[in-house]
This record gives sequence, structure tokens and C-alpha cells, in this order.
Amino acid sequence: MRVAGGEEDQTQYSTIQFLDGKTTELRELYRQPFAGQRQLLDMIPDSIHVQVYEGNLYVDKSPQGCVIDVCDPLGRKLREIRVDAGKRRVTRADRLHYERLLRKDPMMKIQEENWEQFKTRTRLHYPEYYPAIRDFMISDDRIYVQTFRDEDQKTEYLVLDLNGSLLAKVFLPRVREPGFTEQMMGTGVRLYAFAMDSFYYLVETPEAVELLAVELTR
Repeated sequence: MRVAGGEEDQTQYSTIQFLDGKTTELRELYRQPFAGQRQLLDMIPDSIHVQVYEGNLYVDKSPQGCVIDVCDPLGRKLREIRVDAGKRRVTRADRLHYERLLRKDPMMKIQEENWEQFKTRTRLHYPEYYPAIRDFMISDDRIYVQTFRDEDQKTEYLVLDLNGSLLAKVFLPRVREPGFTEQMMGTGVRLYAFAMDSFYYLVETPEAVELLAVELTR
């Protein structure tokens, strides 16, 4: 993935490039506007996520909804997975939460006394609804799509088969929320994984880091 300017406009894009062994670009698999534009910042970043499973590439296209493209080893599109995942509206409390994330993000380096000045230079944009996909992982022939729905300290996951059929909706324990820059770049370290029909996640405390597990049912 890379961030690059548009050829015909000043828009910055996040792009997924398919390269050969010598890093020569063969084709562009997907692009979408980057959250950080010139003097404009999307306050609920919608970054691109990619998974490789059994030789195929899975690329999320969440600006279009709960949509994942499946490409073959040469980067050619095989099929599209599309699921009706519903929508979560962005509330005033959500806006305040993301402002706090932005202000304390060490990469943004916004001093408390410079916050008002920052807002005069940069327009903060909030969408009406959250993106359909927060993240996704693939394991044991199952696609686990993490949404932005939270409930009682748990996060919703849609469980799909490899053809995109919805098998279940489950709420699993929340893990550490990535920082603002991590969400914007899509480079956050996952503190969870799916394997052998179980959800594994890390819980950080001042004293230790614990690995916990929740067994899933097929």
C-alpha cells in the first residue's frame, strides 16, 4: 500500500499496488481517497486492509459498503464479496472521542495550546455514518469482518465463508484501540487473531500482558 497524489487533481489516495519480484508495478488493485488531504482531515479514518489467503488477495473497499474484492495471484479480480452489514451513525460523543484521539496522538504532535490554531488551518470532516469495515482477518476458511459496532465492551464481527455468505454475527472482547495515525494509515498492530475456531486477544496491564481466548462455535 502507498499514499500518492492523483494525476488529474490534488487529491491524495491510498492505493494497493501489485508488484513483481523486482518491485515493478504490474497493476493497481484499488485506490480510495486518503484520510489526510491538504487542509482537510477525515476524523473517522477509513483505511484499506489486505489479506493473503491460499494464494489469493482479499482487499476491502469499505467506502462502497461491506465489500471485499478477491484477486488471483496475478492480481486479477476473481469475484466480489458484498454483505449487507447495516450502518452505524456517527454521534456527537463519537466526534468528541476522535478529537481526543487526534489531540493525544504522538505522531500528530498537536500541543494543547495549539489546538484552536490547528482547527483554523485544517478542516475537520465527520461522515454521517461509520465505515462498514474496521478491519478483517481470514483463518480456517472463514472471513472475520470487524465492524464499528461496540456493545458492553465488546466489538461486532461478521463471520463469512470464503464466498461471502454470512454465517454469524458475534460480539467479542474489545482490544486496544489503535491511535489516530494508525487508523489513518491502516498500519496498526493487531492485538488479536483467529485460529482453530477461537478468538485470541492480548490484554495489557501495568503489571503484565495476558493472552486470553474465546472459543467460537461453528
